[in-house]
Amino acid sequence: FFGKNVKRERCEGESLSEWLLSRKTRDENKIGSSLHDSQVFCPLVWKNSALTLSEEGPPKKSFPVTISADPVVMPNNITKEQVWNVIMDFDNYPQWNTYLSLRILEPQKNQPGKDERDNAIFEMNASYFGKQKEVAYYVDEERFIFMYGQPKVKSFRAQWLTINEDGRVVYHSMLAFGKTKLIPLFKVPPLSTLMFRIFKGQHACLENEMKKISEEMVNTE
Repeated sequence: FFGKNVKRERCEGESLSEWLLSRKTRDENKIGSSLHDSQVFCPLVWKNSALTLSEEGPPKKSFPVTISADPVVMPNNITKEQVWNVIMDFDNYPQWNTYLSLRILEPQKNQPGKDERDNAIFEMNASYFGKQKEVAYYVDEERFIFMYGQPKVKSFRAQWLTINEDGRVVYHSMLAFGKTKLIPLFKVPPLSTLMFRIFKGQHACLENEMKKISEEMVNTE
């Protein structure tokens, strides 16, 4: 499944969910009218059970290990669409994210045509951890939710956007691990501290990028 190293190209007119997810996954994921009734179907992680999201994101108590950093509150002239476009523009990650780069690859076994393709593979190059390959799980373009992870270690990373009481966009992300033999390893302070530092660094990079975009908008008015 992870053997192919060919970049997955996005077809003209293809939505993000069509590009990144198989038709089967798109059908199984329940898209609700709000975050509260959205369900993410990740059978490799949750053993065929759906995960319900809330405004706070995936429930942390459901997982033995979770890692997150403080949410990023965006400048008041930044919209959800602008933040979403930055975090989903994988080719441009090296321009602003010094902690993480992502390439979208085709799975090893695949069929021609977007309706027959398997979920996309992310080749992730993270600081201190090197290259890893992860699977796309969920994309919701209307409510700005994106999830991917590693089935072998039962992990996922969720990213989502909300609006705070001041009307400003807030970026959230969380890394979670399900029940796996590697759980004791992830709980060791040196590793957990390093992973938190990388998470915090990515949040800082995104905050700086959105401030830059905000300032450019002000300067062109």
